[in-house]
Amino acid sequence: MTMYLKDGWFEAQERKALRQEVVDGAMDVAGTLLRSNVSARLIQTIALKIRTSISLEMTESEGPSRYDQQNRDAIFNRVEAYTDQSPELCGFIMDCLEHVHTQTDLLGFYLHLVHISRMLELLSAASAPASGPKPDTDGS
Repeated sequence: MTMYLKDGWFEAQERKALRQEVVDGAMDVAGTLLRSNVSARLIQTIALKIRTSISLEMTESEGPSRYDQQNRDAIFNRVEAYTDQSPELCGFIMDCLEHVHTQTDLLGFYLHLVHISRMLELLSAASAPASGPKPDTDGS
């Protein structure tokens, strides 16, 4: 599901810009999650948990410079309860965490979740039934 992450989260020259493939992937994932009835609010909640992980790592003087499987498992444990109702969401989160090797990658994951939540909001609004008066279809 996250093949676009094989080359990392950020552009090689500009560590501040997410790669275009990652941004495109956010749109694709948002569509998948929308079809799986995952809400933007749930993704935002998970993103905040990831941001908390970043903050906790920054405040600890001996935080990991490299993330191993044990670090990634600890992060997943913080969000696992939010993924229980959706195998698609759980798989996506696990796939993304496999690509987290540094604190910068964790930041990229957080930003990716924020973009996905925004895409979900847009897609949800676009797919919601229109409210208001119905158009006149009898030709008068």
